[in-house]
Amino acid sequence: MAVAIEFANVILRKSALERHVPGGIDALAQRPLPNLVEDEHLVRVGFMSTSDGEALISEVAALASPSFGPEGDVALVQWNVLPYPAWLTVGVVDDSAACWLAGTPPGPVAHPDHSTILLCSGITETQVLEALRAAADVSRAEPDASGDVRLTCGRDGALVDVRLLKGADRVMVMLDRRLSRRGHRVADLALLNALAEALRTRGGSILA
Repeated sequence: MAVAIEFANVILRKSALERHVPGGIDALAQRPLPNLVEDEHLVRVGFMSTSDGEALISEVAALASPSFGPEGDVALVQWNVLPYPAWLTVGVVDDSAACWLAGTPPGPVAHPDHSTILLCSGITETQVLEALRAAADVSRAEPDASGDVRLTCGRDGALVDVRLLKGADRVMVMLDRRLSRRGHRVADLALLNALAEALRTRGGSILA
């Protein structure tokens, strides 16, 4: 496979992470990352700025013991910013900018999981909660400082974080998978899709 790239991309070789960083890829996933995507060989974290990407590289390098090799373990990659590292191939796969381990076939492109956002017009927060409870167990938290309500929905070991943003006659619902639960990605995404479908049956419209 290949990993999608955009803007500034920190690319790490998975075997190096497992060999040099205590906790390996799972330890990386526990950090407050904006996104994370992986294929068989690589992990990619994308940023809007190179300085943020360089900061992550420094943080991960500081954890490495023994130190990463001088090249071939981690790189900051930007589209059309040459030269690319020799251990990576960068190109277009299925209309997406992507990179993959040199010497291996790109295969399909792995993309980051983004939030699913639904607009539920003409229904109340109570009705939104009823729809969520029809698909999962809901743990309710108190509203935060902005007045938004944050929930956790769980089902058979899967978890999805939910945020409700209330308006006068509508509720916007944000569904998110936790990047730290990389080992549960398939189950968590299935639950996220089930929650989105439950809201759609109540008139919710997917915005993103």
